[in-house]
Amino acid sequence: MESLSTKDTSHIPENVARFSKGIVSAIDRLHYEHEHELVFLKLDAIGAGGWSCVSPQENPFLYDWTQTIEDRVNYLIDYIEKNIIDQHLPSHAVIEEFVEAQIRPGKIEADYTVCGFVLNSIFYPTSINLCGTDARGQYIEQWTANQANQIDDNAQQWQQMFEIYARMVTIEAKTFGYRNGIYAGDIFLTKDNQYKQRDWNIRRGGRSTPETLTMLGEPNYETKVNISIEKDLTSEALLDLYTNVCDRLTNAPYHMYPFTTGYGHFCKSVEPNLLRFNLLVNPQRLLDKHGKILAKNQHRQKVYEIIKQTVDEHLKNIHS
Repeated sequence: MESLSTKDTSHIPENVARFSKGIVSAIDRLHYEHEHELVFLKLDAIGAGGWSCVSPQENPFLYDWTQTIEDRVNYLIDYIEKNIIDQHLPSHAVIEEFVEAQIRPGKIEADYTVCGFVLNSIFYPTSINLCGTDARGQYIEQWTANQANQIDDNAQQWQQMFEIYARMVTIEAKTFGYRNGIYAGDIFLTKDNQYKQRDWNIRRGGRSTPETLTMLGEPNYETKVNISIEKDLTSEALLDLYTNVCDRLTNAPYHMYPFTTGYGHFCKSVEPNLLRFNLLVNPQRLLDKHGKILAKNQHRQKVYEIIKQTVDEHLKNIHS
């Protein structure tokens, strides 16, 4: 792909058609030649966040081998036209077997990031993330802790994952000379009790905020929340609103931690104004009306309700 000219990668109908035909051909090869009943397409192999995932759950037609190849190619052409707005197509897509993961408490798939660092060729684990996705396969939340019982998970399986990564570090230290630095990557625990590395995403630098905060001894839950503001506010008023809401969330009883990423900002537009939060909170503070800790699949809605209520309270104090 690197040898192609910009003309060959431009987002024009003939290139979209060629790209789509290649993808459908690869999907069929994985199914017919390698006998995978379920297949998963990621349109763009570069980057993270899952925006380019084309999940079978939302796009069953693409993976329906009773349909004609032409119809499936046309479906993908239409999908690309609607979802890729860049001037150029992705350099390459990824087509892989669909992994059926075990289900953790709270109806969350066993989709993990194992985190640690390497010192003198030895892996020292620090924490594990349990990741949550939507129907599209895009990441929307995660739970991070340095002990399995803090997020109601399986300590024996955590130990097995740490041991797998220790063996990986031994191989990389010997073969590639990576003997010191950050080490983290993504892994599935499948229904048939296998561990499968995915999205080879070994980080060579940096440490995420959720992982770093586990040094304080508490688990944390991360999610992103968008709040539309119907009231017409000036940019200054939006800034004040966003700042005051963030300040309120950091206090009792939730002690949330808003942190700045591409998902932490406010903006004015022709649409309703938007507040966007990226937040961490101890999941043990997310309680139902009886004071019982909520199941994981209820955490995101609970955080949304807290943010929405806080925003509404501050809006009442803003004069039109």
